[in-house]
Amino acid sequence: MVIKLGATLSGGEMARLLAPPSEGRSDAGTNEGGEEAEQSTAEEGKEVFVTGLNETASVLLSTIEHFEKVPMASSDDSQAELQYALAVDAIHSVQLHVRRLDELSQTLMEAERFTESSMALLRIVAIGLDEAIQRQKNRHVVKEIENGFRRAWPDWQSYISHLRSSVEQADNSEGEDQCVITEEKLYRYADRACNMLQKAQMHEIKEGVILAVVPLLRERERYMKVYQLYQDLGATYRAIERDRKDGDRLFGPFYRVAFAGEGFGHLDGKVFVQKEAPLVRLGDVMEHYKGVFAQISIDMLDASKDIDTYKKEKPTGNGLAITSVSPLRPLQKSIEGATISHFQQEGGWFDEFYFDAPYSKQGKGPHTENVEDQWRRRTILRTSSSFPHLLRRQEVKSAEVVELAPIQNATESVKLKAAKIISGIQTLEETVKADSSLTMGSFKLRELIGAFANGGESLRNGEDYVTHVLKPEHLALLEHYLPNIISTSRPTAQVLAQLQKAKEQDHADLILPHSVVKGVKEYAKQTKRAEALLQQINAAVAAAGAESMVTLEVSGSGAMLIENFFDEKVKSAAEFVDALKKRIGQGRKPTVSQGAGAHENSIQIDILRVDADRLLKSLNYHVAVASNLDPKLFRDLQMQLQGSVRVQVNAGPIAFAKAFLSPDSSAENTTEAYRRELRAALTSFVNACKRGIEFVAPYVAHDTEKFHAALEEGFVSIAEELSPFLKE
Repeated sequence: MVIKLGATLSGGEMARLLAPPSEGRSDAGTNEGGEEAEQSTAEEGKEVFVTGLNETASVLLSTIEHFEKVPMASSDDSQAELQYALAVDAIHSVQLHVRRLDELSQTLMEAERFTESSMALLRIVAIGLDEAIQRQKNRHVVKEIENGFRRAWPDWQSYISHLRSSVEQADNSEGEDQCVITEEKLYRYADRACNMLQKAQMHEIKEGVILAVVPLLRERERYMKVYQLYQDLGATYRAIERDRKDGDRLFGPFYRVAFAGEGFGHLDGKVFVQKEAPLVRLGDVMEHYKGVFAQISIDMLDASKDIDTYKKEKPTGNGLAITSVSPLRPLQKSIEGATISHFQQEGGWFDEFYFDAPYSKQGKGPHTENVEDQWRRRTILRTSSSFPHLLRRQEVKSAEVVELAPIQNATESVKLKAAKIISGIQTLEETVKADSSLTMGSFKLRELIGAFANGGESLRNGEDYVTHVLKPEHLALLEHYLPNIISTSRPTAQVLAQLQKAKEQDHADLILPHSVVKGVKEYAKQTKRAEALLQQINAAVAAAGAESMVTLEVSGSGAMLIENFFDEKVKSAAEFVDALKKRIGQGRKPTVSQGAGAHENSIQIDILRVDADRLLKSLNYHVAVASNLDPKLFRDLQMQLQGSVRVQVNAGPIAFAKAFLSPDSSAENTTEAYRRELRAALTSFVNACKRGIEFVAPYVAHDTEKFHAALEEGFVSIAEELSPFLKE
């Protein structure tokens, strides 16, 4: 008899094996047919018994082998790795393989390892979809299923091919037409997978599962289920969009874990990439392994130490190297200038990772300040399977070390800076485009206000901004946002209280933004009796320095003058709003007048010119907020720009240009091809900075005006300094 380890024991076979003998059956046998039936039953029972025994033996052997290979692992990892080994061992039988994957998913879910649990369910869904495809006659539906699920799992068809091959090689008793996962089971598994993916915040993979299942349901005319899935799909897209705006989704870090020494048993000489939960630090991983192997003395190795070298230097030692690594593909895409999503950067699918070890050929340590001596060794690791996976740890099947010369290091650094700025701009642009009616209207409003800010020259030249730029359908938008201009022109309740105190007691401290103090100063210059207030303003501004708020000591007369300033400011804003409303409502071209007695529909340019710039910025800010554009998004881009355009002494684009593009450069490994690449990277960097500053300018809030002005000055300075190096 041929014994096949791991053969499937069906429920019917188990029932026949355990059932008692039939009551009417004679032990001796009364006829030839009865003897044949008895002999057949005995042979079948023996075969089933041996099959079940071999399945049990297979499980025991896998268990023993697993615990020999993975000594003293944590209980969660140990059980998951054991069940995974059993699932892999059962791949010759689809039914048994599915059952083992289901058990593994349950174990991982109970341990709150939702990503790994969803990956087990994803494999079951793949099997169910493949069986559905085999039964499907509509090739259009087949194409939809394949394309949809490829969005969830790009390599799913390779997994299915491997599964089929394993079943065929085992010559299993399961027929080709046997359905292991019915469509109803498929839908249930898909629901469970989506639930786990939702908990794991793997929204992009969940999207693919839904898109793969919908064509089947639609063909079966199960429209209520389709409707429910589309609702779930909408919520998934909202989650993806929210992450694109905020970037607050946390994906776990990756670490390289290398073992060297006989004390690690089967792990000796092996290298793994390990995926951890969010917020798990390098030190946490080190402490974990120290606890697992507490019975041996461990030498912690740094990233630059090769484990083979360590074993030669210390044959009896036990070395453990744990290094933070990053997926390689996002780095490559960023260097190429491609825009990638948050999920593509940190979520998956990854089977190549890298870590860098800086060094100096002049022996000045890994962090030398001399950019001409900043070398880097990049180690690229390729794992046996892609992440996300059912297991948190994947063995490294190959490794490659690449040496980057200083000029290559510089070029890559500049490219990444430019890519980060462009990515930030594109993210904001997509957000701005989310509501085209709102943003288009706000852009037209800005153009109109800009015309008035320029003293009405465009209007004098015959450009009709009312009928061509700002159309009547934008009236509702105008009425909604322009009142914010008036509200921002009014003093706060706190300022009003301080002004009242100054008038009553002839003294009070007034706390105002820099921009308001500047406006008060300009207004005070027009009044001959405001010399004392001007001196107080100059002293207060000098004392405030770079602070956004200024503390101003005012007397009673100064308080009255500041009240008048606010009154004029509100009046100016109100007239401005009313005039624009009339122009839009009547669709008439405005007349520009600078004197009293002007037509009621005319606009007093002299009054508006004082605050036009401030009104424009105020409107932009309020439109941004009303468009669900968090001002923090623009500040984030400003911070990126600040890190790019500020002058740096020992590093940065200017230092790179001087070191590698100067005619008298003596840097090693600096070929003309490398210089052209660096020059192109610097040109792209300057263009990215310019585009970023121009993009964020309309959305600058009052409290960041000074900061943005400093950005513009820094950009002009760095662009001028880089200009000579950008020419061939």
